[in-house]
Amino acid sequence: MNDEEVGEIDVELIKKKVLAHHQKRLRTHLVFKKGYWKNGLVTEIGAEFFMLDELFEGTMPVFYSELSKVETYNSLNKKGAQ
Repeated sequence: MNDEEVGEIDVELIKKKVLAHHQKRLRTHLVFKKGYWKNGLVTEIGAEFFMLDELFEGTMPVFYSELSKVETYNSLNKKGAQ
């Protein structure tokens, strides 16, 4: 398996996770390959990207290929929360 095939598998897994969060209306924690993260609700799903209603920055497009991780957002799991 070459790097391109691995990348395609990763993107397909990311798409499945984003779709599941959208269908269940779960707040989502996204980790980007460049190291930053965003939290919010997935409002629309597209073939190459989706729309995220980010908690602080409002609605924005996010490309699946930019992401390294998709998780359910839980404010109780933040560092320093008690």
